[in-house]
Amino acid sequence: SPISAAGPAAVAILCSLLVLQGAAPPTPVAIRPALATKPVANDPDDPAIWVNSSDPGRSLVFGTNKVQAPAGALVAFALDGTVRQVFAGLDRPNNVDVQRGFVLGGAAVDVVVVTERLQKRLRVFRIAPDGSGFSDVSSLDGLRVFRDRTGEAASPMGIGLYRRSDGAVFAIVSPKTGPRDAYLQEYRLEDDGTGHVRARWVRSFGRFS
Repeated sequence: SPISAAGPAAVAILCSLLVLQGAAPPTPVAIRPALATKPVANDPDDPAIWVNSSDPGRSLVFGTNKVQAPAGALVAFALDGTVRQVFAGLDRPNNVDVQRGFVLGGAAVDVVVVTERLQKRLRVFRIAPDGSGFSDVSSLDGLRVFRDRTGEAASPMGIGLYRRSDGAVFAIVSPKTGPRDAYLQEYRLEDDGTGHVRARWVRSFGRFS
């Protein structure tokens, strides 16, 4: 609506004018969710939605429990909000994204990728085609990021995935802190030949503002 688009400051001014003119201010309306996921133990963060193309009702919502290991976890929720699967032991997982059509072992699979901040690496999981869960396909030594940086500048937080027209899948990763220029780093995700996924640095780019 025009009022909500104006922002909270403008709404407050409008209410004050209405009171001065003798009109009653708008009655606040409580907004409640129609449905919510079950709570996680500590610090829920950053949802990503995987759509099951063959059975949309079995789609998944991924999120993280953003704390250090052993409680840190990637969590999959069903569309009714119940927990479908928890993969614990991640060391402060931060952001998460999903991508279709990654080629692993000669077959196109869907993957969910999370930044593991305190280990300074990515973690990659293969999503079951039927939406029943996910499994770890990380090449732990091959998913380190920001190798040229130290401290929090080497700690990954944000992530976004995309697939190029030729099928190659890339991850764009942002750190906790870093240089003003070349703030982001891009990695190509690849099959390492053993059924696991590694990341190959492509470039540093972007300007932090």
